Amino acid sequence: MPYFAGSFPANRRLRPSRRARVRSIALNTAPGLVAAQLMGNNNGLILPRLNGIPGEHHLVVDAQKAIALATNLVRLHIAPAGLWKEAKRDPVAYLQLALAHWIKTHGGEAIRRRFTYCATLTSCLDEFAQEDKQSGNRLYLTLDPESAGYAVLGPTLELLEAIDRRLPHTFFHLFVGGLCKWIRVYDYRDAEERAEMYREMCEGEQNAQEYEFPDVAGCLPTSIKEEPLGREDLSRLRTKFASTPAGQLLDRAVEIERISNQAERPALSDDVRAALPDANPPVPGLLAVFSISDAVEACFDEEAQYALEAPPEPNLIIPIEPNDVGSVRAAFHIFGTVCDILAASVRLLEMMPGNSEWVVSP
Repeated sequence: MPYFAGSFPANRRLRPSRRARVRSIALNTAPGLVAAQLMGNNNGLILPRLNGIPGEHHLVVDAQKAIALATNLVRLHIAPAGLWKEAKRDPVAYLQLALAHWIKTHGGEAIRRRFTYCATLTSCLDEFAQEDKQSGNRLYLTLDPESAGYAVLGPTLELLEAIDRRLPHTFFHLFVGGLCKWIRVYDYRDAEERAEMYREMCEGEQNAQEYEFPDVAGCLPTSIKEEPLGREDLSRLRTKFASTPAGQLLDRAVEIERISNQAERPALSDDVRAALPDANPPVPGLLAVFSISDAVEACFDEEAQYALEAPPEPNLIIPIEPNDVGSVRAAFHIFGTVCDILAASVRLLEMMPGNSEWVVSP
């Protein structure tokens, strides 16, 4: 089982999220305890003596990693030391509370309104890994959606196109591009690849003309093919339309790009890749369509039927060396950045026309 899986409530398209197991290590929770201390040493009529024996014991998985990480979280002021008492002096429970605290301070309440991500702290990315495949002293903080959020782009793009034909693609680049750096967003580009794959599969078949494929090209707004605006032109339009809904939407999209650039996504090492040789692509955290039930959504629905035939790769994998203060600081900076981006995306979605319906939690 993982150390901790902090889930946001279920959303529109429920999916089982990948769960990685931490290899359990049985620990002696009462150091120095021997059998003679438990049993009477006279005759069988004497009751066992339990003097000084704790009334409660705990099994801690990978205890040294948990303790080291918990120590550094306190040292870096990432988690309050006061949570230790609430965790009943259990390092794993403390990590659970610490992770929940960090999510809360980085927009957790906003995120819950639109997304269903699960953060997991684990020592093993492959639940079927053998002992020799373990990661040594390393832990991984993974992020995975239990369902895909939903964004309808069409009404917003129409609003922006009335100002400048290049604004829709600019908005798409800022919003979706900022999110794509950290989570998988399923958009028209994924749909085009899926539709092309269907066409290639049917080539050469005798009844190929009888097949129908989602018309992805037909659902694309013409403005999405325009070149995005440069920085100066975008800044000028934001200033000019600052007090309008269009200007506010642009400001939110720029905010997402700004937050996204505050950290770099960690590259996956060779050993991480080796731990996920047969994994499917990550489950999308957001489905971005132009209109409800369009061709993009049709391709998404088709792909979703096969997404869990093999365990999907997490959307994000952040390696952590629990004993290394710099590694812990960097990992939680990245995780906080991603939470900030998701929270900013929720604020944007709730301003976008045509997106009031898909709220998980008020």
